[in-house]
Amino acid sequence: MNFRVRIGSPAMAGGAVRPLLSMGLHITALRWSWDQAGPAGASISFDPYYYTAPAVGVLPDPIDVPLRGHVEIVAGGRIVWEGFVRTRERGYGGVVTAITAVGYAQSMSDRWWTREDDDTITGRTSGEVLQTALRELTPWLSPGVIGEQWIDPYVNHIGGMDDFTRMTVSQIADQIRQAGDTRGREVWVSCMPGRNVWLLPRIAPSEPDYRVAFDHRIQRWTESDEGMAASVAVERGTAGSATLGPTATNATFLSDRGFAPSVIVTAGDITEAAATALRNVELRKRSLPKLSVAIGAARDPATWLSNRHGLPVPYWMPQTGEWVGVAGEDPLPIVGVDVDGFAETATYELGERNMHRPGRQTVIAETTAAQYRGLVAPSGGRLR
Repeated sequence: MNFRVRIGSPAMAGGAVRPLLSMGLHITALRWSWDQAGPAGASISFDPYYYTAPAVGVLPDPIDVPLRGHVEIVAGGRIVWEGFVRTRERGYGGVVTAITAVGYAQSMSDRWWTREDDDTITGRTSGEVLQTALRELTPWLSPGVIGEQWIDPYVNHIGGMDDFTRMTVSQIADQIRQAGDTRGREVWVSCMPGRNVWLLPRIAPSEPDYRVAFDHRIQRWTESDEGMAASVAVERGTAGSATLGPTATNATFLSDRGFAPSVIVTAGDITEAAATALRNVELRKRSLPKLSVAIGAARDPATWLSNRHGLPVPYWMPQTGEWVGVAGEDPLPIVGVDVDGFAETATYELGERNMHRPGRQTVIAETTAAQYRGLVAPSGGRLR
């Protein structure tokens, strides 16, 4: 598959993204990843010796690759990854030789809520809170389609936006994700291509998006009792003034499992309603073993996942938030995707991120870690 990379002006500047001039560089390496917040990281390298003309003089800000420039990876007419330039490397003559990019979810940490005196923004549901934060603080992002890509969790915040003073949009989204919805379901907040923010409950569809046999494509399937609990209570507030809320119990846990741990979840300074919602989400999540599943795909269509109509789907198309049915097991959500556009391979993480690496580690961080394993530690010996 031939992938193209498009680079434009920064979206945070306001207005439409403008395509920028290209120096004619050939791409020599292309990798990207997704996590539960949407596009996560991308790593793109260029041929440093192939360009239309040498740069003359100092080139402090290459016109074709500005920091925070808009980046799209395109297959055919489909955008398969979107983000902005985080770092750039320049080689001989000032030519850009490589860039790393991150998804727009990271731009949600740019600004924080400062207003405390507006009565019109008190008493809001979690969906209204996030909409207000996006509109005021990150106008380059917008909510998805209401009712399809944006489903309000309906957790009430009596103080409205005052409950979120000195929080960034990312922190507000993270609290909403942890609190879940009023039905006790975990919520996903994802920044998708098109710079749309999706707000959806993490609930399996009646029919999974993809199906796969329990065959050679399953690279890892692990189950763990780590974190499981039959009863959960949430402690909210700060040290010295914390309040322990009522305990919720799964009545059939002991008879089903043969053991019955209980846990207290520390939630910080959140409202009582948010603490109750968080308790219900945690009880539901902790009633099942923690799963970590990896599926591999490659150029060969025989390795691809099949959609609900039985048609194979190219290795680069599955995204986080979609669900996979493995043999007769319950459907699991895709929580991470790593794609190598040159090797034409992909790995999909299902259920939970691999517990042997940080939960939001991108392909960029993984590549860096792999490089450091080959270096000599400062105190002598090799890093392990």
